[in-house]
Amino acid sequence: MTTGMIALAEISSAPWILFIVAIAASVIILGLCVATGVAVPLVPGALLVGVFALFHGHAHGMEAPATGWAGYVAGFAFATAILHAIGIALGSQLQKIATTLPTRAVGAAVTALGLVLLVR
Repeated sequence: MTTGMIALAEISSAPWILFIVAIAASVIILGLCVATGVAVPLVPGALLVGVFALFHGHAHGMEAPATGWAGYVAGFAFATAILHAIGIALGSQLQKIATTLPTRAVGAAVTALGLVLLVR
């Protein structure tokens, strides 16, 4: 527990560019996994998502307003739920297609967007 708290303290004092690179890397890695059809085992996948979540969460926390935090969190949670619902619906529809080409194309597009995030 103490190690985790120290790690979080270290993350929170890291330069902003570290978060940008980590977020771009997470988008690129996710896109590559989808584009190539890699099936990541549960435990390593969950650990990877958890690490990326720390960086994403910290970045969103840094963008939060000093006042009106409840409204920010409510809007953020609502927007996240909508984005997840859209992703699940899109993924479900893509699975019904006999070929994996559209799914892999979406993965390639996500990878490209991650690269754009990295170089901009």
